[in-house]
Amino acid sequence: ASRGAGGPDAPFFVLLVGNDSRPGVGGARGDALHLIGINPRLKQASMLDIPRDTCWNGDKINVGNTRGPRAQADAVGGLVGVPISYVVDVDFAGFVGLVDGIGGVDVNVPVKMSDSYTGAYFDAGRMHMTGEQALAFARNRHDFPNSDITRTHNQGLLILDGMRQLRRTQNNALGEFRLLTLLGRHARVDGIGVNDLLRLSRTAFALDPDRIANITIPYTGGGCLGLGAGASELFEIGRAHV
Repeated sequence: ASRGAGGPDAPFFVLLVGNDSRPGVGGARGDALHLIGINPRLKQASMLDIPRDTCWNGDKINVGNTRGPRAQADAVGGLVGVPISYVVDVDFAGFVGLVDGIGGVDVNVPVKMSDSYTGAYFDAGRMHMTGEQALAFARNRHDFPNSDITRTHNQGLLILDGMRQLRRTQNNALGEFRLLTLLGRHARVDGIGVNDLLRLSRTAFALDPDRIANITIPYTGGGCLGLGAGASELFEIGRAHV
């Protein structure tokens, strides 16, 4: 059964996870963590971007995903103080497959990027990205003074751009079916049955990405990051939206 999902109009939380599993790299740590709180009745949502090095129970929060999507959700839910009903978890190949499966995504690149490590070579401005390009964009942290913090925020921007793409090009019954198929093919899910998948796809099309707050939580320190001033207030704002 789903955790805390409630009735069809009840607020719920979805955790989107991008893990670092790929050939030659094991562990599947949750390196992209984005918690979306959704109020279906009001068609409102907010998204908290959680840096992978945030401290939780004496370790980095992304380690939870090595024990599976539900363990990652329990860590994030414990940090923020909410029950997480659904988890969608993709590795590098799954992410590329999802983006390519919707025909690529139009991304508003916030600043010029030139990162040889990830292959993120982009001018600032709007551009259409393939799955491989979107992955490079999402992984780039070397172009920014605060590294993973900016990367995490940019990942949130990419998620919203992906939702805009879905609403523009897939907002019909066939598009819902295609999204369900893509999730089944490219993602690991937790707490999600067939009816839940249908609910999530319809919710994705109903929400206006321009009205979703994209908030990266503040932090302090280096290595394992502690929550910075204002984090608890941000969590309250996120919970209030649902």
